[in-house]
Amino acid sequence: VFPSATTTAIGEVRRPRRQVRFYEDELPGISDSDGNRALDDIIQEFLCPLSGFLPLEPVTAEDGRTYERRVIREWIERGPRDNLISPVTWRPMGPRTFPATQVRNAIERAVNFGTITGPKVEQWRSRIEMEREVEAARTKASMGDADAMYHLGVWHQCGKKGMKRNISKAFEWFQRSADGGNIQGMAALGFLLVRGKGTPCNRVEGIALITFAASEQGGVDTAAFCLANWYNEGLYDLPKSEKWAMFWLSRVVSGTCSIRDMDDQGVERARAMLNKLQKHMKPLSSSLR
Repeated sequence: VFPSATTTAIGEVRRPRRQVRFYEDELPGISDSDGNRALDDIIQEFLCPLSGFLPLEPVTAEDGRTYERRVIREWIERGPRDNLISPVTWRPMGPRTFPATQVRNAIERAVNFGTITGPKVEQWRSRIEMEREVEAARTKASMGDADAMYHLGVWHQCGKKGMKRNISKAFEWFQRSADGGNIQGMAALGFLLVRGKGTPCNRVEGIALITFAASEQGGVDTAAFCLANWYNEGLYDLPKSEKWAMFWLSRVVSGTCSIRDMDDQGVERARAMLNKLQKHMKPLSSSLR
């Protein structure tokens, strides 16, 4: 949309700003200098019309528009092969996309030099950092780093660091991490096996892995909490046992576990469960005297 040009009080024609549909309020700011004003229309053209973000991996589709590769590929894959249309022009287009290297370079230079600013730029910086973190983890994992394998599993499981949630991929990384001796990986792998997430259910192996992870090398508090909850409720073929529930809860609450992945809210929940069980056990002990 192109608004009409306006004239200032001194007769100077003010150049209209081109608007990008849907995202005008969130456009990156332009540094206040005459040389940078000409970049305004160009930077607006960089925004992916589908996501509204500056693209990390820009590609040009057959409609001539620049998109984030992942987003436009999803559009193309969802559309009918024999009647694909552009999400911008709504006219027929082909399914091919081409790397827009110059666009990526231009965005990176503009961001690094401070030519463009604003929330969209900060989001782009944050996504770049996540991309680098993921790439570093992949490199370490390829060299046998079991910790990196575990983190890749978590990111796939939770859909973090720009990754799509994929439980099957998470299972693969947790398995590799566990094979490398990482007890957090063992706990995560055991949980998926018990629940049958991303893999066929195998409760015997899953509970064995979680018990090992809760005990070895000081133990993982999330594994201890899982066992406590399952013993307390008698879940996943474990016998209902307040004694064992209290044992594992005590390890979580006391901070005995060397690896503490639970947040304060989780620890408080464990403490409340333990207090409730202890109150229930005292009258029972008195009645047996």
